[in-house]
Amino acid sequence: MFTSHFQVSNWFGNKRIRYKKNIVKAQEEANAYATKRALQQQAEQQLYGVMGPPPSGPLAPPPSPSSWNSGGEQQAWEQPESKPNLAD
Repeated sequence: MFTSHFQVSNWFGNKRIRYKKNIVKAQEEANAYATKRALQQQAEQQLYGVMGPPPSGPLAPPPSPSSWNSGGEQQAWEQPESKPNLAD
């Protein structure tokens, strides 16, 4: 099948237009996300002040030592009681 010069030029022109539309759309989405994130950070700063939000998740402080073994059962990190050696 023979493709004319006009058809090829039209095809590439359409590709270029679609590419530019996609680039503009991606830029608009990125700008919307950046604006949303900036507003969110500004609201957090107003809510929490200079110190930032209270710690949570993996950066939270560890529990106090008094709560480590509150149930009385032996924990894995405790040393078991030694048994007498009967071989002596």
